[in-house]
Amino acid sequence: MQVNGSVTGSLKVTGSLNADGDVTRGGKGVLAHNDTISMSNTRYGGYLYAPAYDYDGDRGYIFRWKPGNPINNGYWKVERNSTTSQAPQDLPAAEDTTTTEPPAGK
Repeated sequence: MQVNGSVTGSLKVTGSLNADGDVTRGGKGVLAHNDTISMSNTRYGGYLYAPAYDYDGDRGYIFRWKPGNPINNGYWKVERNSTTSQAPQDLPAAEDTTTTEPPAGK
């Protein structure tokens, strides 16, 4: 079946869903395997980054870049380690969580 445009109500897909463009949920983009993201700290500002040097052979430091702009060693790749059906069932969905933290820089 091919759907052109939008679907009102529910659309159940049994199997896999292939999308040639971006997928949105609730008006926001959905992250996918191999997407590259940056992560900002909502409480203190700044971006997560990994410096080029290691602490020892197996570990490295992760820091918050306080000037606030993303830098090239502050990007992280999203990888799928399991399917949604294998995820723990007791984890809340993003839309079910609330936060009282102010936006970065406030």
